[in-house]
Amino acid sequence: MVKPLRTRALPGATSLQARIILYLVPLLAVLVSTLTMLGMGMIRRGIIGQMQRDGVALARSYALSAENAIILGSGLGRVTGEASRSSGVRYLKIVDGKGVVIAHTHVSDIGKRDVDPWVEEALSGPITAVQVGSQPISGMSPAEGDSGGDQVFRVVVPLVVLDSVVGALDLGLDTAGVFETLRQSARQSLVVAAVGLVFGAFYAWSFARAFTRPIGRLAHAADMIARGDLDQEVALESRDEIGRLAVSFNRMARSLKEYMGNLRRANIEIEARAETIQKLMSYTEDILANIPAGVITVDLDGKVTVANAAARRLLDGARESAKSAACAAGSISCGGAAAGSDADASCGCEAGSARDENAGGPQAQAPSGRPCEVTDIIGMNYREALAAAPAIVALIDDALAQGRTKRGCETTMPVRGASVALVASSSVLLDRNEMPIGVAVTFEDVTELRDLQRQVHEAAKLAAVGELSAGLAHEVRNPLGAIKACSQFLEDRVPEDESLRRFTRILVREVDRLDQLVERLLGFARPKESDMQYVDIHEVLDRMVSLVSLKAKQARVEIVRRYQPDLPRVFADPEKLQQAFLNIMLNAIDAMPHGGILAVATAACGGHEGTAGSKVRIDFRDTGVGIPADQLDKVFTPFFTTREGGTGLGLAIARRVVSEHGGEITVESRPGVGSAFSVFLPITRDTLPAGHLT
Repeated sequence: MVKPLRTRALPGATSLQARIILYLVPLLAVLVSTLTMLGMGMIRRGIIGQMQRDGVALARSYALSAENAIILGSGLGRVTGEASRSSGVRYLKIVDGKGVVIAHTHVSDIGKRDVDPWVEEALSGPITAVQVGSQPISGMSPAEGDSGGDQVFRVVVPLVVLDSVVGALDLGLDTAGVFETLRQSARQSLVVAAVGLVFGAFYAWSFARAFTRPIGRLAHAADMIARGDLDQEVALESRDEIGRLAVSFNRMARSLKEYMGNLRRANIEIEARAETIQKLMSYTEDILANIPAGVITVDLDGKVTVANAAARRLLDGARESAKSAACAAGSISCGGAAAGSDADASCGCEAGSARDENAGGPQAQAPSGRPCEVTDIIGMNYREALAAAPAIVALIDDALAQGRTKRGCETTMPVRGASVALVASSSVLLDRNEMPIGVAVTFEDVTELRDLQRQVHEAAKLAAVGELSAGLAHEVRNPLGAIKACSQFLEDRVPEDESLRRFTRILVREVDRLDQLVERLLGFARPKESDMQYVDIHEVLDRMVSLVSLKAKQARVEIVRRYQPDLPRVFADPEKLQQAFLNIMLNAIDAMPHGGILAVATAACGGHEGTAGSKVRIDFRDTGVGIPADQLDKVFTPFFTTREGGTGLGLAIARRVVSEHGGEITVESRPGVGSAFSVFLPITRDTLPAGHLT
């Protein structure tokens, strides 16, 4: 049920209901007044007309009696006497043809001459007019001898005897009762008019209220909708224009509510999308700010649109190196510094690590010890911004001019006094319509990786030399022993004075020299003494993963790390563990000639952490060709290999290293599925979690 609604009029405005009342009430007042006046006039005319008709009839009746009395010569007194006794008759007088009063209700007036113009007119009227029945002379007139304004209704009738006017009869009727009746009628008419006006005003108010009430509801509902309350509906059952207006208003309100709901939902969706976009932008900015690789994007006008912190730091370092070189060459002023002495200090940041801090290297420092200021190159032309990196400029030139994408372009760039190896790639940025909108260039500092690769190469060469030395020692030492024994035997059998003894001694001496040489070769091949310390297994594994990442990439092998958090440290030789893990990982990569996945996982097992018998387990699981079942027991045998060109010492060395640490290594394999090598290293009660060793 909809409750009545009240509207508030605007300041200084008149409500529609008041205007309707103000329009109707004066109209009703004029109408009632007009009708009242017309009614009163009709009543007055009716009453006076009736009085005139009655007076004329009465006057004619008296005139007939008077005419008979004149004919008879007596009886006029009887007529006036009868008139004086009649109620409502003020007077009655009869005059002769000469105008002399011959009979009067007032006896004192008999014999007087009547000079009244109405009487003279009646006496002097033509007889023809009387005969045809002309109307008597009648009307209101002042009463005789009354100066106070009292009115009487007079009727003057000529007296005709034998076709001649012999006199006139003047009848005066009292009008006091008539006027009292008129006054009462006027009062009643005014009362009726007042009552009608009151009822008319009430009707006007009721009509205005009934007419404006639904409009007020509509206005109030519209005002509430304008204030944001869309749950408005006007309940009107009328079928007139206002009812149809209410139906249209309700339909409009529902449509508006639906539209506003859709708008709110769309707004919420837009806000959610905007928030998502903002999060994605923040996430992208965080990624760009934290990835070690430099990222630069250029629009089609050659303006730099994106440059992350790593790119700007590398470019700043390159500019400082160029400035330092210019200082050293004397082509620019360096603030009085000697060329080639303090050029780095005078030209910006001191020479130090050129690698980005996110890549693990220390951030370059200014001479004061503060971090170098990173130049904002957004909006600059890429040729100006990247002037110190011509190789990257060439990539952008090629991409903008030819639309070509390049991957893995290697170059070097001087950064703060050091030569930095970079791997750069370029790609053309396309919009949704596959139209070019710019170029993106990424470049990564791979100096450390190249150093590790060189170390791996050197280690491989040293391992090959060691293996060769061990093989030579094994193959040469036994024959040398036989030769020495035979030489000593011959020396004992040859006489001392013979020259043959001298040759046998030379042979024995040379054999001893060769034996010493073999001993030195064996010393080269033997492992060095262990440097035991607390080791974070994850750090060792990460170094080896970085070391083999290039070979894995070339072999299309993905390395996946699954580390247990807070893995305990172990007391071990990190270099020997690196050698063992490297051999296992290289062996796994070689077992996947067509690519695959190498999963490296760690876990604490064998009991509670820190208790006797507890172990750290390192699993190396590949998806390679697998090892036949009949060869599983031979994989750790020195010089056993199924790979062409292999030495057969990698897994043997790994097992020797694990054994030296009191651990064990196991293998599980299925041909066509892959192999899994598990290394178990013991931990002791005094072992601390990684990161907590003091």
